[in-house]
Amino acid sequence: MKRGEIVLSGFADAVPVACGMIAIAAVVPTAFGIGFLAGYLIAFCAFSALLLSFWMHVPRYGFGFGAIYFTTLIMLIVFGSKQIAEGAQTLFYRVMDTLPDSLSRTFDMGALAEKVESFTDPDAGVTLVLMLITALFGFMLAFSLIRSKIVLLSMLIPLPPTLLSLYYTDQPPALWTIVLLAVYCGYVLLGNALRKSELPGKGRFFAVLALILPAFLLLIPAVFRPDAFEPVSPEMRQKFLSDRFGELGDTVLTWFGKQTPDTIELDDVENRDVDPEEIFKIWVSRTGTYHLRTHSYGAYRDNAWPEADEYDGEWRSMAALGARQPAAGSHFSVKDSISAERIVPYAFLQEDMTVDESRVRASGNTAYSITFSKKYSTVPGNVTEEEFRYYSFALEQYTMPDGPERDALLSIAEGAGLLKRGDAYATAMNVAAFVRDSGTYTLTPGKTPRGKDFVLYFLTESRKGYCVHFASATTAILQAMGIPARYTTGYYVAVDSVEAGEWHSVPGTAEHAWAEIYVSGVGWLPVESTPGFSPGDSDDSGGSQPGNPAAPTPAQTAAPTAVPTASPTPLPPTPEPAATPAPDPQRETPAPSEVPAETELPLPTIAPTDAPGALIVNADAEEKPRGTGAWWLLLLIPVVPAIWIGAGILIRRYREALFGGKDAKRAIPEMAHYLKRLERYGYPKDPDADEWAEKAVFSNHSMIQEHRELLKRVHTAQREVCKNAPVRRFLLRWILFAI
Repeated sequence: MKRGEIVLSGFADAVPVACGMIAIAAVVPTAFGIGFLAGYLIAFCAFSALLLSFWMHVPRYGFGFGAIYFTTLIMLIVFGSKQIAEGAQTLFYRVMDTLPDSLSRTFDMGALAEKVESFTDPDAGVTLVLMLITALFGFMLAFSLIRSKIVLLSMLIPLPPTLLSLYYTDQPPALWTIVLLAVYCGYVLLGNALRKSELPGKGRFFAVLALILPAFLLLIPAVFRPDAFEPVSPEMRQKFLSDRFGELGDTVLTWFGKQTPDTIELDDVENRDVDPEEIFKIWVSRTGTYHLRTHSYGAYRDNAWPEADEYDGEWRSMAALGARQPAAGSHFSVKDSISAERIVPYAFLQEDMTVDESRVRASGNTAYSITFSKKYSTVPGNVTEEEFRYYSFALEQYTMPDGPERDALLSIAEGAGLLKRGDAYATAMNVAAFVRDSGTYTLTPGKTPRGKDFVLYFLTESRKGYCVHFASATTAILQAMGIPARYTTGYYVAVDSVEAGEWHSVPGTAEHAWAEIYVSGVGWLPVESTPGFSPGDSDDSGGSQPGNPAAPTPAQTAAPTAVPTASPTPLPPTPEPAATPAPDPQRETPAPSEVPAETELPLPTIAPTDAPGALIVNADAEEKPRGTGAWWLLLLIPVVPAIWIGAGILIRRYREALFGGKDAKRAIPEMAHYLKRLERYGYPKDPDADEWAEKAVFSNHSMIQEHRELLKRVHTAQREVCKNAPVRRFLLRWILFAI
């Protein structure tokens, strides 16, 4: 390449590198509202882009530009170390102050805030930190665009900070950063096409771009002033993301979010570790207690709760309870949840949500609201033909098949007088009362011995456990009796008048399990059997908040060995009012803590969105915008180095496969060109490479011997080049992937 073409290409390729560096440096600070000195940052990026571009273009002495580049960085670190330290703390504080409380509370933000306020010039320190970060990205941009010429790699490098700025905060980055990023991406695609084309005038085209660079960079701070940028509202930003990234959010939440397993293996259940950390926040319009479900499971078998099959009909059983209620005046809101499943109360309205057989799927939004009926009736109504078909499906999926476990459970139920079938809901309440009296509540029950059935061991031997044990026993007995029942996981939460009108933090200690039964003409109803947790009744889904559950005296009734002569045949229940079981005078129920009378609270400010099943909640208009809670996007930060190293490995493997391939006439010219490139790093010129390459192209000889000899010389060159310059050799091998 002629000297003039090298100069033109160096200036031209500095255009996209500078645009990409500026965009990467400013996209996150402008989204998080962090102050920095834009003029100094732009000048640094432009200067660095020129050095990097000429470093990559000049054949022999390009490393001199690299030396100037690294010298500049070293001088920044040496002479600005104090400001860099202050800038790093300021940057960390500004970012953490924007994150959800569940993350920022991990650090002493008050002490850090006082320290940041004492800094004399935090913007200058932030600018220096951004310069150092951008220097790394700038090198990767220049190498991928000029040396590797891998278009996909060039497009992926700006992706992590861009996604972080778009999704993680309550406002998008400044418009001018998006414009610069678009210029960079357009140049990558157009420049790659021009390099591969044979069109005349490519040099002049690149020269015009090079002349535009200084004017364009000078116009940026003048046209796009920081004080002229008006951030959009959290509602508009959330709507923007919901419309464009909803499906992507579903997938990523499934990958990284908190998702209940498809099968719960009870063999692994032992002592429970209580996690006090916050999981999400809720807001409800009425005080009281709530069972908030996330996932349910099918028929009990082999010491496990497997997920039921998906129902392929039109009946939406989970939403049936709420749809049948005369009123749905209660409101339930969630934020800061990273679950792949919606956390929903009972008797909720479907509201265009994706309701599956076992769960309500989450969308890309981490904040949403649901309308529901806190009080609901358990009196069966009309049973449609579609619901009757679903009931047949429920009998198949949620009842226990014949086997020794079912026979043993029926024996226990018969001994307790539970087989006298009546109303399904009343029967379920009787079973729950029996299970509640059959064990002692403890978080340290130990593990079920190998070879023992989990439920039978709990009911007949250990008689101690927590919600998993009580809910499993209740569900298993109901399934053995032929009543459609399922094991359900979720959260048990109480909201009293102290938290009225405020967001309620839900910790890991609220995780809970209970049973559900299906009543035709009603829907799925919760059945609570864990001591200290209030069972549901016929007109209120809630109960009272459990304190420290006292152990009830278990009913010491031995299970008879006789097996019932005939298994009861389950039939759809007749529409009769639900009967409340008479209290057992021998049963000592733990006294629940007091909960004030139900109170209607003012609704939060809720802005509707077009995203299916999502309402964005802003409970306090004065509260500053917070992060969405998608902390897992921080995992994208290591993506760029990983892609860089992976690309280098692929480049080496492709090169070795090409050089050592069976096609000698193709491999020889490639090796000759490769040895020519190594000359720029000081390796002597090979005396035969050019001659053999020309012979391989124009002669009919097989050239097997020449191929083997030249391959040996290539390997020797890779070992010897820059052998006495370890730093330069490291850069050639691990950064440029030249050897």
